[in-house]
Amino acid sequence: MRLRELPSLLFAAFAFLAGPTVQAAPPCTVFSGSTLPATDSLTYKYRDPGHPEDDLTVTYRKWNDYCYADAEVWQEWHAENSWLNAKGQPDKLKLSQRLDFYRRSNQPLTQALPLVIFAHPSGPTEDFADDSPQLRWVVMTLVKAGYAVASVESRHPMGSIVAPRLPKFENPDWPPVTTSPVPSDDIASAVRWLKFNKTAFGIDPTQVVLVGQSRGSAALLNALLNIPGDPQANDWRSKASTVRGAFLYQAQTTYVEDEIAQVLIADGGLYRYWVHQDTPDAIAPPGGDVNRLPGSAVQLARSVPLDELVPVHLSYDHETVLQPDGVHLKPLCFESNNRNRRYEGFDDDNDSNTKPIYDPKEMPRCDGDGFDVHNPNYGQYLAQAYADRGTPDRVTRCGNVGTDNVKGGYADLLGFVQGTLSGQTYTPRCSAGGHVVPTPPPNAGR
Repeated sequence: MRLRELPSLLFAAFAFLAGPTVQAAPPCTVFSGSTLPATDSLTYKYRDPGHPEDDLTVTYRKWNDYCYADAEVWQEWHAENSWLNAKGQPDKLKLSQRLDFYRRSNQPLTQALPLVIFAHPSGPTEDFADDSPQLRWVVMTLVKAGYAVASVESRHPMGSIVAPRLPKFENPDWPPVTTSPVPSDDIASAVRWLKFNKTAFGIDPTQVVLVGQSRGSAALLNALLNIPGDPQANDWRSKASTVRGAFLYQAQTTYVEDEIAQVLIADGGLYRYWVHQDTPDAIAPPGGDVNRLPGSAVQLARSVPLDELVPVHLSYDHETVLQPDGVHLKPLCFESNNRNRRYEGFDDDNDSNTKPIYDPKEMPRCDGDGFDVHNPNYGQYLAQAYADRGTPDRVTRCGNVGTDNVKGGYADLLGFVQGTLSGQTYTPRCSAGGHVVPTPPPNAGR
């Protein structure tokens, strides 16, 4: 199968969690020397009168905006369901390879801690506000439990790809066409950089787990990339990107158009979701090397050596929707509210015989503002790949944890990290009202 990549408009689909637009990223701090500078101790307090069992107090230290790898800076096109902001102008978001680092105040840097690297969803940057649910349910939960945490800024898996457009849909304010993806391994580079600086940051390089949400699905892709260390290098490139496991909430497990068409589109017909352009939107991978693409964790799961197929846990707000054979999957709903669709003549489904916008074909209309880009069937697709490799115990899933329920999405995070780093097979509890989704049998429905 010739691989074809989704255009960068896909990352706008993941921006429903987006917060206020940030027009410039703060410069990152270049790490020099062999030790982190002294920093004040901080106190985080979370109080919920309705759920006092969730109250949390953590005394911690934080190092802000440290450059990792080569400190590359990039520009993303970021918007809420459109390339254009509320004023009709394109949003240009500048980001850089930077991270924030946390650990408990009573743990000296001479104490090597297990490390969790968190790839954030769209909206917040790696620097979370005090009232951010990700700060409570990911960062502080893990810091309280004794882990070092790095919150990493990284490129969206498809952040800079824009496929050619038909002339009638060209707009001078939209991003220029590109034909090759951005580097796929920002998070892997962060892993390698932190391992290289293990003494300064006080981490155990053999005990690393990745966590990601939505846009942060890049964590899953990079958990399976397994970039080897360069024996000729004397910097961070000398370290490998291998990790012990990955925990994902609202994850997309592939960005390859053909695969999405195969598993998420009813009746085998290629229905172009609003994240596609009304154009031939295929982009061939450079050199055809899928291992260097951000495209498909599923393909990586089917191809990496078995000893590199790390444990993964996936949690989703909704329930998996399966066809009777358990393999061919249906979309949950159809999006028709995107602002780009308001352009007269926009061909929603790439079919000139249907009316734009008003013809959702066989899919029901979404109640909210989009095709569910966090469709739990992405998780089913990855679970099938693991089952087909004979490793069904290495992928676990929770479904129906609640709509946009960050607390429920991360209910199993601490248990997964503890179990994975101890080498135990993790058994999810799905303790926030969700339930365990069974892994499909090998080669089901084939």
